[in-house]
Amino acid sequence: MKWRNRLYAIIHSRWSVLIVCVVIVWFIYVFVDPVLRRAREIGQTNLCGANLGYIGRGIRMYVSDFDDRLPIAGRWMDEGSLYLPRKGVLHCPVVVQTGHSDQYGYAYNRALSKRFYPLIISPRKTAGVYDSSNLKRNATDRLASRPIPPRHIFRLKGGRYRAVDLQVQLNGSLHALNQADLMMSLAGTKRSSEKK
Repeated sequence: MKWRNRLYAIIHSRWSVLIVCVVIVWFIYVFVDPVLRRAREIGQTNLCGANLGYIGRGIRMYVSDFDDRLPIAGRWMDEGSLYLPRKGVLHCPVVVQTGHSDQYGYAYNRALSKRFYPLIISPRKTAGVYDSSNLKRNATDRLASRPIPPRHIFRLKGGRYRAVDLQVQLNGSLHALNQADLMMSLAGTKRSSEKK
């Protein structure tokens, strides 16, 4: 009889209720946090893809306004920002999450600087703007600054995931590249002299 009274007192004490609540919250955190983290990563990947799509369309509008010339490599963000819906498009959401508003996360293919667009043989295969580990404004190189490992998560069929880098082609199409795809070569151009 005495042990029943003690058990009853333990069960109905305030401390036991608090401990049970803490355990329940801990279980919810353990099981729900990874799901929410994955959903946030997928959302950031989608937002980055949308940003690159806007940047690709902005470059296409720039090309049509400037006699089929692509932007200058060192000023591509400055010149192309007039064609973007908002300034936040120039920031990769993963980079912005770190709290640095002066970091961008995208780079422009230096090989395309001031090129005449019609002379590019395959705009569908030529990377224009891509995820970059160079976080400066107007970052530019020849596809050498891709982040390793890639910073975005992409959902495959069957519920599997893989890490990818995103890039927008000159024709405006968006591509997700895994590590094997990063060996892609830059599409060549016609050897004839460019139109002046």
